[in-house]
Formats: sequence, structure tokens, C-alpha cells
Amino acid sequence: TRQALMDAAMDKPEDTWWWPYRKKLLGPYLDLISAEATATHVFTQSTMAVPGLMQCPSYASALQQNSMYSEIRDEADLYFSVRMARQQILRRPMNPAHVHALVPETAFLTRFPNVSRTLPEQAEYLLSLEKQENVTVQVLTLDAPPGGWLWGSADLLTFPEPWPKTAYTAGFYGGESTEDPTRVRDAEKRFKMLQQVALSEEESRRFLSIQKEKRT
Repeated sequence: TRQALMDAAMDKPEDTWWWPYRKKLLGPYLDLISAEATATHVFTQSTMAVPGLMQCPSYASALQQNSMYSEIRDEADLYFSVRMARQQILRRPMNPAHVHALVPETAFLTRFPNVSRTLPEQAEYLLSLEKQENVTVQVLTLDAPPGGWLWGSADLLTFPEPWPKTAYTAGFYGGESTEDPTRVRDAEKRFKMLQQVALSEEESRRFLSIQKEKRT
């Protein structure tokens, strides 16, 4: 399996950034962040919030501290630290991961004060990320045809050969990762469909530029 290959490839897994968190996080989420650390390409999508890999510090902190789930609020510092550390793959000096993020317009419509006040900064952060050659950002507007995943988030990870691709989904009942070829192909199909109905990169930049100016 991919996990066995990862274990064999790492001389010192304790040197990876996620190793100190391995006993504190749920299994599927730990599967995701440990896999991300070696991924070459990542497709990521969320239905209600900016995908975790693309969140700026103020936005990520506000989400954790104001979550409806008490277990996340109680461990807000932990989840915030993990969310920020995950972004190392975007900027690692050798072979940064290519990340294609589909950002929902709904993320910029929240009226919860502690989160909404961070949205201009979050838009500016996305604009700065998409300037990197390895990052693509597209916005899924409310008038896009329904498709993909209707609730939660999804990630599709590609690795160097011979590791198989992995799909990860998170929903109401938690997260799940799979290497099953049929389900991975289904995830690829869904991501391609979402890319086609999302705003183009240029249109997404214009959308985010407008959101950046909505400072209170």
C-alpha cells in the first residue's frame, strides 16, 4: 500500500513535521496530512470554507476558535498549528507540490463576525498564493451547476511512482481516505467537472480582488 511505501521511503519518520501530532489526531486526518507531505500534486475542494491548505492564519484561527464542535474549539491551538504546518508543501525548496484549489464563493458569504472580518485578508492571501507557479486557484460561484461533493471537503493526491493516487473526503461523519482505483477515478472525474464549471483563473483573480477590498 501507499502507507507501507511511505514508511519504507522515510529513513527517519520522526523528522517529518507531522510526527509530533501522530497521537493527537484522528486516523483519517493523520492519513491526509502525512500523505500530503510526500504528494507531488494535490487537488483540493471544500463546499463551505476555503480549503485548509489555502487558509491564512487569521482565517484559520477564527474557524478553529469558533467551530460548532466543542472538540475542535478545545483543541483550537493544535488544529491551527497543524493547518499552518501543512502549507509547507506549497513552499518547500525542492519540488513544491502542485496544488489546484477550488474555493467556494460561500466561504466569502459567512456573516459570523469573528470569521467574516478575516475574509479580506484571506482573499489577499489567496491572490498571493496563486502567483506561485505551482498553485492554481479557481472560485466556484453559487450559480455553478451542482456537482462534486455537496457537503464537506475532498482532496486528490498524486505521488511519485510507484505510489498509487489517494482520494480523501471529509463529511458529517468524519473523514475517509481510499486508494481504491474505482473510487479514485470517480474523484478525478468529479474534480475535472468542477474545474470546468468554476471561474477561470483570471475571473477568479478578479473575484478575489473585489473581496480583498471589502475591509471593514
